[in-house]
Amino acid sequence: MLKVLFICSTNPTDSTIFHRIEPISESFRRVYGITSNIVFINDFLRCILEIPKYDVLIFSRYKSKFLVAFKFFVLIFIARIFNKIVLIDIDDLLLYALPKSRNIFAKSLSYVGNFILTIVAGKLSHAFVVCSPFSKKIYELYNSRVVLIPTPHICGHGDRVVASGTSSRPIIGWIAGHPEEILQLKDVFVRLAYEQLQFQLFLVHAGNKKIEYEFKQLPINVYFGPSIWLQPSEICKIMRKIDIFIYPLPNYLWYYGKCSARLIDAMSLGKACIASKVGANVVVIRNGYNGFLANDINEWYIKLRILITNSAIRQKFSENAIVVSKKYCPDEVARSYLNLILKIMKSNRNA
Repeated sequence: MLKVLFICSTNPTDSTIFHRIEPISESFRRVYGITSNIVFINDFLRCILEIPKYDVLIFSRYKSKFLVAFKFFVLIFIARIFNKIVLIDIDDLLLYALPKSRNIFAKSLSYVGNFILTIVAGKLSHAFVVCSPFSKKIYELYNSRVVLIPTPHICGHGDRVVASGTSSRPIIGWIAGHPEEILQLKDVFVRLAYEQLQFQLFLVHAGNKKIEYEFKQLPINVYFGPSIWLQPSEICKIMRKIDIFIYPLPNYLWYYGKCSARLIDAMSLGKACIASKVGANVVVIRNGYNGFLANDINEWYIKLRILITNSAIRQKFSENAIVVSKKYCPDEVARSYLNLILKIMKSNRNA
């Protein structure tokens, strides 16, 4: 029986764990009969003791912080000594992740450190796993085997699907990201409101006071959700309340590595979606079939206006989104991972 261990550099409450690692690990066990567990790098001794027991080690979200990086590579070296399959799961474009410090020296050091980490990880691992086409192109410079495996949705198992095409006053929803994501659409909502279009805006801002302050000034009906980061069940519960899900992303390098997790969740619940033409969004949405992609602010205005006023198109997107989202269910994503592992095992036998 195949045994897979996920070694994570983040903590158990990180969104990467409940949105990506836990669903895949659970599907390994439930559907494919694979022994699968999750350990965290801060429990370093346990990680070391567990490595000999497993066939495949999947390292999630390496970081350039010195202590974390040191532990990370010690564990990879141990895994290779024991002749284990090593995969590096890169949830975001971590190669370009920089500290929030204003210290230019600290940023530069982190930038160089990320490149060094990526080069070494590429040499030691059997494959990189990424979740956006842009990330795939970047990481192919460091490892000859880079596989695009999407992040699964977390709202598809028994959650009630509420169609998006039935309301005469649709609710437009956004769930916490960086403030710059939603603030770029402020003028779009004002323009729509001045046309006296009937809609409501529901923002889950995770306690960001700037978002609440800015949108309270607008001449539109805005409701604010919980001011804390949400657990999976809470995310799905809120998703069911909205009719149109928006996923605006700035046109910055970092966002090209985003995995579109919230967008995939919304689609799995049959929500009509609009997303920026950035990152994995271009793979998740077929423009005009299961949602809209927007290139700029003017396109956001045009396409939001269409969805607010045209319930038939909302219904069409809703139905097609459910169909498309099936390939993002945890079992399908786990199957992609399993296929990669089996290919590597076959390649190792033939070497």
